[in-house]
Amino acid sequence: MALTELLSSTEFVSAIVGAVFGALGSGFASFLLQRGATKEANRAEADRRKQAETLLARSLLIKVMRIHSDLKSIHDNLCKATIKAEVKGVRIAGVFEPIANPTPPVYIQPEELTLLLPLSDDKITNLVLSLDVCRNSVFDIAKVYEKKREDLQSRFTDVTVSADGAAIIKSDDPRLKLDSDALERLVLDLIKLTTDYLEDAESAMHGVHRLLAEKYNLGFSISAPERRLLGPGKEA
Repeated sequence: MALTELLSSTEFVSAIVGAVFGALGSGFASFLLQRGATKEANRAEADRRKQAETLLARSLLIKVMRIHSDLKSIHDNLCKATIKAEVKGVRIAGVFEPIANPTPPVYIQPEELTLLLPLSDDKITNLVLSLDVCRNSVFDIAKVYEKKREDLQSRFTDVTVSADGAAIIKSDDPRLKLDSDALERLVLDLIKLTTDYLEDAESAMHGVHRLLAEKYNLGFSISAPERRLLGPGKEA
């Protein structure tokens, strides 16, 4: 068959047209399938990222709540010791007992902090940024206090503790007086730091809850704690 006859053949033209449209249809179908698969992959990645962020948000809020709880615990003990010292007319170091079974240090991770950065609350972000360092430093000072208190009692046999917990010093040794003064200053520093850091922790806890709880559906509810404040200008 001549080429001109072939090209003018209805069957040939139909075959060509069918092949072209078949290829186009197949390609379009592949495009739709690929597009659907890409959307599904993007949706799965978004879900995975959301789940990861939710876990980080939950972890951050729990850590901030624990920091607040730890600081409140030591603050309450200091508050009781201060009241007891006032009633007995003795120094606070004489009645403030070291912390029994202190909880491990808390460390807030950088990836947890990144959740706060897009939320444009610099005050809360700055509070949380150093909150774990503040909490851990308070407990480090408490450990130093415990060691110094034990050392003071072990070096002087005439330092006893009465039934109500007050330290009774029966020595005119100037070294004992100096060490006792240093121990009292350490307790006063601990009171000031704990009071300041507890206020920061409370603000941070409520701020983090406000920023993250609803966004990530964390399901936590936080109420304002009742507490007494210590330190200059504070409620006693």
